[in-house]
Amino acid sequence: MSAEHLRPLSEEECRALLATSEIGRVGVSVRALPAIFPVRYTMLDDHVVFRTSRETLLAKVASDAIVAFEADAIDNEQGHGWSVLVVGRAELIDRGAELEHVRLIPLLPWTTSSDDSFVRISTDYISGRAFDPL
Repeated sequence: MSAEHLRPLSEEECRALLATSEIGRVGVSVRALPAIFPVRYTMLDDHVVFRTSRETLLAKVASDAIVAFEADAIDNEQGHGWSVLVVGRAELIDRGAELEHVRLIPLLPWTTSSDDSFVRISTDYISGRAFDPL
């Protein structure tokens, strides 16, 4: 694939595409080294929201940190796809009406745990690109 087949996406296109996917990756810093974790996510009030166990390394390092989040989709048969990058602050949703609200979202965890927590990532910076068939 050559660069002329890449097309930048508008912020609106990026947000719309994020709403169509369920799996993404969160990039965080762990002891000053990059680490990437796959997550199931949803978009809620213009934020990326994912569920994880409170005891995971991801929950511990992501809370109140600047993180990167990426989601994408590729259709190998048709030869097109997209990738969206979000950079923003991750915050633990851990109390009140907001917590009760996110618990109602059909956001399945990847692990069974009694101490599930939810993390919200602001969309302070959002960019993306689409790629089209050769």
